[in-house]
Amino acid sequence: MNQMNYLGLVEKHAQSIKDLAFSNSCAMVFAKFEAILKERNLTLKPNYVSATLYITSLLEYKRLTQKEIGEECGCSKRTVRGMTKELLAMIGKTEKEIKGKGTQWMCSL
Repeated sequence: MNQMNYLGLVEKHAQSIKDLAFSNSCAMVFAKFEAILKERNLTLKPNYVSATLYITSLLEYKRLTQKEIGEECGCSKRTVRGMTKELLAMIGKTEKEIKGKGTQWMCSL
């Protein structure tokens, strides 16, 4: 599966669980992490899709649970939690530190 398909999955799952605006925000957050991964020569993992949705949910106070996102993306809430921690570690942040900051803030890092 190539990168383009991952972005498509992010948008599809985000729109399914919330709406088009959330889908657009998720796409921006995904692009940010994709750039960081590329910069560091790291591989994009399929489960980063679920983590992107959860991180965007935190950024925008959407109150989606890891369980809801896991069910939408076909993985466990434990996977969502693990992948979220992995991605946030790349930007040196915790869930508490990003809550409510918004996608613009995330993209400006």
